[in-house]
This record gives sequence, C-alpha cells and structure tokens, in this order.
Amino acid sequence: MRLFLTKTVLILTILFSFGVSIGLLNMHYLSTKLIEFHALENVKLYAKSIQTAVTLYSKHVVNHIKELDNIKITHNYLGQKGAIPLPATYSMELGKQISKDNPGMSVRLYSDYPFPWRKADGGPRDKFEKVALEYLRNHTQKEYFRFEKLNNRKVLRYAKASVMEASCVQCHNSYPGSPKVDWKVGDIRGVLEIIQPLDIYVSETQNGLRSTFLMLGGMSLLAISGLTLVINRCRQTTQVLEFIVQDRTAKLQKKTTELESKSTELTLVNEKLERQLNLDGLTQVGNRRSFDNQLNQEWQRCQREQLPLSLILCDVDYFKRFNDFYGHLPGDNCLVQVAKVISQSVRRPADFVARYGGEEFVVILPNTKSRGAIHLAEAIRQNLVRLKIAHQRSEVSDFVTLSLGVASIIPPFAVNEPTVLVEIADKALYVAKARGRDQVIYQSV
Repeated sequence: MRLFLTKTVLILTILFSFGVSIGLLNMHYLSTKLIEFHALENVKLYAKSIQTAVTLYSKHVVNHIKELDNIKITHNYLGQKGAIPLPATYSMELGKQISKDNPGMSVRLYSDYPFPWRKADGGPRDKFEKVALEYLRNHTQKEYFRFEKLNNRKVLRYAKASVMEASCVQCHNSYPGSPKVDWKVGDIRGVLEIIQPLDIYVSETQNGLRSTFLMLGGMSLLAISGLTLVINRCRQTTQVLEFIVQDRTAKLQKKTTELESKSTELTLVNEKLERQLNLDGLTQVGNRRSFDNQLNQEWQRCQREQLPLSLILCDVDYFKRFNDFYGHLPGDNCLVQVAKVISQSVRRPADFVARYGGEEFVVILPNTKSRGAIHLAEAIRQNLVRLKIAHQRSEVSDFVTLSLGVASIIPPFAVNEPTVLVEIADKALYVAKARGRDQVIYQSV
C-alpha cells in the first residue's frame, strides 16, 4: 500500500501498458480468425459458382445439343470447327480464367481417373491433394481445407468433391479414351481445389490494426496524464479534508451526549417496531414468525415442567371460491372477521392466536388438555356460524364456516422440535375436511 501511494503514477502506467498489451494480443488473435473466416467464405463462394456454372452448362447446353450432328462435344474443341468443350474441359477453362483474373489464386480440377491427355497433371500432385481426395471420397457432401505455407506465402487450400450427376454418367462411360466406364450417379469423379493467398486480407487487417494500436496508445497516454492530474489534485484535497475531519470530530463529540440522551427513545421505537414485525398486517393477530417463536417457547416450558400443550389449526372452508365470487376486498374483510372471532373466543392471556398462512389460523394453548382444546375449538366454530357471513359458493353452508384440527401433547424430553404437534393438528384438519368440513376433529399422538 505504501509503495502504491508513493509510486502511483508509475504503477498505473505499468498496469495500463499491461492491459493494452493484452488487448492488442487479443485483437491480433481475433483478426487472424477473421481473416481465415473471410478467406474461407470467399473460396466457398467461388467453388459454388464454378460448380453451378458447370452444372448449368452440362444440363442446359450439352444435353440440348449433343444429339445435333453438326456440333461435336470434345476436349479438343479449339482445333475443330463447330465443336464445344466437354463439361470437365469447360470447368478447367473456367478455373484458368478465374486464376488469371485473380492474381495469386489457383483453381484446379484433378481426379483418380484422369483422361489420357491429362495424365501428366490430372491426378493428385502432393500430400494435400491425396488426403483431400481420400477424405472427400468418403464424405462427398463435405469440404476439406487447410491453412498452410505454400511458396513462402500463407494460403488457404480448399477442396470440394465433384460428384457424378445423371446428366454426366452416359457421357463419361461412353466417351472415347475414358479411363473408367462404370460410373454411377453419386460417384466422386474428381476434386475442385481452390488456393487463395491471404496476403491481401493480412495487409488490410494490419493497416486497420496499426491505426487501432496508435489510437490505444494515444488513449492510454491521455488516461495516464489525466490520472496524474487527478492524483495530484486528490493529494491537495486530502490535506484540506484532514482539517475538516478534525473540526467535524470535535463537533461530533459534542453531539454524542445528545445522542445518548435519545437512546431511551430509540429503544421504545424499536420495541414498537418489533411488535409490528410480529403482527399480521391484515388481521392484526400474530404472524407466522411470531407463531414459530411462541410455539418454541411454550414447547420448551411445557417440556421442562411436563405440562400439556394443545394446538388448534383452523381453515376457512372453500375460501378460494369465496374470493373468486365476492372479490379480494370482501375476502380480506372475511379474514379480519374470522381472526376477530377466534381472538374473542380465546380467554386466557397465555393463549396465542396467529395467522398461519392464507386462510389458515392457529391457536396455541399452553397448559391445556385435549378436552379443553376441543371445547374451545367447538366454541370458535359456533361463534363464526353465529356471525353469518354469507358464502353462496360453500358446499356445507350458506355462511362462512371453519374446519378445525386439534392436537394435544405433553412434550417428551426426547423431542426438541415442536413441529410434531403441528403435524398432528394438520392431520386432524385434513380428516375434518375429508369428512365434510365445518367440524372439529381431534387427533391423538
């Protein structure tokens, strides 16, 4: 840290240089990949164009005129009047013209079965062409390419299979001097190879990278200069801030006494907030958080003193239908009235009412046996029925009703989790619903 504070500008310069170097290396890598991608796409376009041209020539030219007596289709068409080239010869002439129009590019057609007049240069001449021919013989619909050095130039060598089509089979099998006379549709008759130098792409990319390098260097220099000015300014500001801090510290010490006098008031506010955190915002009875805390406390106390602990789990019957039919505001009002009925039915200060979730409420009854808990649950059910809250979508009554599950236990010393009591009450509630709702069911341990 001390070194950073004293040599800030130097360290930032090193970090900037390191970051710029990484960025430039990444740009160089990306540019290389971009060059290879563009070269490959360009070569694919040439190969497709050549194959399309040869196919059109074979189908729409050769096939239309091959039956005419005064026009001959031959490889030696230049020496004969009224003759046109074979499709293979046409493709080679087309490749020569493309190579002539694009200096450095080479387009060549070779095969395992060259015609006698092409034996000297019609077959594969190097390792790449042999490997490409072998690969494409087994993968006629794919392509084979490699980036390599050729005559001290980086080039793309691209090979694509030339597949025998129906319009070519008869001609190749019957042409005088043909080295193979059992061609079938789909056989690979040869390979179209295109060699594309990457010099032009590399040159254009390097020009672009050179400008980018200069721009990054200039930006880095400006950034370091700006940071130097900012750091110097910050150092000056630090001295001013130190004086201000000393002054503020004295004032804060003066206010400490005032804040201490308000601590009691803050404590009261916190207690009020704690009470609000433990209440359900809608029904104003205990919420799930306060229920869990209260149940744990009562469980431990009853376990320690070996007293009975009872629990009533209440569920408003068909409440979803009530909400769907009457709306959410009447539904909220219904829950408020249910909570009020349960709270008013509970007499003892130690008894605890909470909203368990949704339309479910729960009552904790410490030091209460099963008989007393069942009696209270029945009183709650009847008190709600007397309130006569209309419920036209209920299947058990014209008014809102409750299903109640009751459980009672003397907490054993071997069990430290009160959830067992909740599970028993929940099973009792499930039975109450299964038996038609609007009733109290007690479930023993």
